Amino acid sequence: MTKRITMDGGRTTLSVLSFVLRCALGLLLALGVSRAAGAQSSSGDDKDEAFEKVDPYTKGDSAAMDKAGYVSFGPFPFVEGIKTQDVEEALGGIRVLWVETEHFKVGSTLRSYKLKNDPKEEKALTEELKRLKTKLPTIKPLKGKLDPWLRLHLYAMRLEAEYEHFESTFGLTAADFDPKTRGADVDFGPGPYLGMESKFTVLLCEKQASVGRFLKRFLDRESPNWQRWHFPGGSRFLGISAECLKDFNFDFDLALHATVASEVVQNFLEGFRGTALDTPLWLACSPDTSTD
Repeated sequence: MTKRITMDGGRTTLSVLSFVLRCALGLLLALGVSRAAGAQSSSGDDKDEAFEKVDPYTKGDSAAMDKAGYVSFGPFPFVEGIKTQDVEEALGGIRVLWVETEHFKVGSTLRSYKLKNDPKEEKALTEELKRLKTKLPTIKPLKGKLDPWLRLHLYAMRLEAEYEHFESTFGLTAADFDPKTRGADVDFGPGPYLGMESKFTVLLCEKQASVGRFLKRFLDRESPNWQRWHFPGGSRFLGISAECLKDFNFDFDLALHATVASEVVQNFLEGFRGTALDTPLWLACSPDTSTD
């Protein structure tokens, strides 16, 4: 059976990982953040971190959630036929932090991230937290680490920023995908999410074993790395772990951020107008020449 490029971010998209890492590393090099000297480890690495039950930044308040652009912290249907509770069960009953935004459904088991005294990364994170504070006024200045809920909020903001950038790059608006506002002779796909019927879905895991559990349970596949998939019902999925990048000595949060951004944009391209087509290599490899 022929494997499709879109199906496996670890093996078939990259043959050996070099392709997406090269795309993702463009952001790292642009910001001047180098690889970690080696994957960081400690005696507590295999211990699950206890997450706060309620988001400490919104307290679950509906007005605060609206200001942040959130629909729900779960539970909710993740993709067609799979609920957030089903994902948690598949991952071994561990706690998953969930958030639904305008265009994404995101789950995270990422642990607290300790800063590594890298000026470039700290500068980038400081700027991101300033932007996040406009949505979540309770955000405090960067100090030592990013807690699990804060990491979820950052990725929610980052993903929506990628979506907005994609639309602006190609001169698109939400009206282009709304049958009530677009021209009768325009076919931009069956759904409102760049033509897809359902929101884009992302699972951010601390451990690669969690990604593996998800893939085995719901896709009946195995992958040593990250995975993209087109689910029935029109959702483009990305599952990735921080541990996977640490295996390649990319231990910075910025490395995970860059790889997630690269893979999600490929999902945008492959799901555009409701299609499930592979992205041509010349387009997937094209550098961002913007001066933003």
